[in-house]
Amino acid sequence: MQINIMVEPEYSGTVWCKETVDGINEKVSSLRYSVNFCSDISEAEDKIIILGTSPDYVLKKIDEATEKNILPVIVGCRPDETDSRASYVIINYDEATTCALDYLHGTKPGKTALYGVKENSFSDIKKSNFFLPEDIFCFSGENAAEDCFNAFYEKIHGYGSALCVNYVSAVSLIKRLSEKGVRTPEDIHVACFGDSAIGSLLGVSVVTLDHNLLGRQAVTLYKYLSSVSDRVSICAFVSSCIVPGKTTENKSYLPSKEKKQNKNEIDIFSAVSELSEI
Repeated sequence: MQINIMVEPEYSGTVWCKETVDGINEKVSSLRYSVNFCSDISEAEDKIIILGTSPDYVLKKIDEATEKNILPVIVGCRPDETDSRASYVIINYDEATTCALDYLHGTKPGKTALYGVKENSFSDIKKSNFFLPEDIFCFSGENAAEDCFNAFYEKIHGYGSALCVNYVSAVSLIKRLSEKGVRTPEDIHVACFGDSAIGSLLGVSVVTLDHNLLGRQAVTLYKYLSSVSDRVSICAFVSSCIVPGKTTENKSYLPSKEKKQNKNEIDIFSAVSELSEI
């Protein structure tokens, strides 16, 4: 079987995209399939995996695929939860953000800020839903890092912690705070979304985002959709966990509530052994 893949150009150079593609290649290799990277939707025959993070890009590609009667499997973005024209494999950002806020509120008194948001990123939009507008600090414009920090620093005394959207913004924030004499974790706790290996290396507390698993699951879903006669729409979620680091005093994570199933999650895989890991 040939697995057709298309990658959003703006997303292609990121660490997260590379990790997702690595996961796809690992799964494809284990199945002895082949990968075909497409520059146009029409290069696919009936199905295509689309890696993207921008809602506008993803919706455009879904429109193009629908016109050509091609089923898209979207990885990393779900701009419209009511759109059944595609299948999706995404990080469960609702669960991950809730988990992060629960953890940070338990390690340091005070409000939590969301730091480093990109306004056209699906994952950042999902995270932002858990914050008031005044507690969200965005990366935008030519001086994105500096402007974001200055806006946050003006209000820093109102926060006990900061949740950064990725490890890059976390490192930038910690460095700039240090230059201002603000200590982490003594004065403020910092956590970020990212990879546990990066968190371990830098000592930053991390909410794991396993993009390698995301890629592997995308191939599994692609294979499953090839085996069914009906055209169906499926959304599979990849969960996260907290990896404490020195930026939150290495405090362990004790969830305050039982884990709840995401309201949009469709549990249809229990009887399909190959998909039990999703």
